[in-house]
This record gives sequence, structure tokens and C-alpha cells, in this order.
Amino acid sequence: MTLPTLEERMERLLKLAAYEVRPCRACGQMLYFVRHNTGKAAPYTADGVNHFITCRSADSFRKKNPGVEA
Repeated sequence: MTLPTLEERMERLLKLAAYEVRPCRACGQMLYFVRHNTGKAAPYTADGVNHFITCRSADSFRKKNPGVEA
């Protein structure tokens, strides 16, 4: 018997933890949305990486904070 790869195991865990699974609206990569203990949600790729780190269009999805200047 062979064990599943690390990537396969990570994807199985994300499927269990995710409240939504859908492609990214910008790049089309499949995402697993996980809600953290703080109540905030984060999109993860099948390899367990936060998609805000890898998506070229991540800035377009960030919420603007009206009282703070960048």
C-alpha cells in the first residue's frame, strides 16, 4: 500500500475545512476558502498556500480601509 502524496493529503484537509470551493475570479485557480478563528476567511490553493501570496491580482480583492492612507 502506498501513502498519498503530501499535496493529495493537503487537498483532502482543505476540502474538509473549506466552507466554499470555487475558482479564483481573476486567475481561475481552484481555491478553498477557510474561515479562521478570528472570523476572517482566507483563500488557499490545493497545496495549502494562501492565494493572496500567489495571485497576481490579489490587490484587486483587498478591502480598502477608508480612514487609512497608504
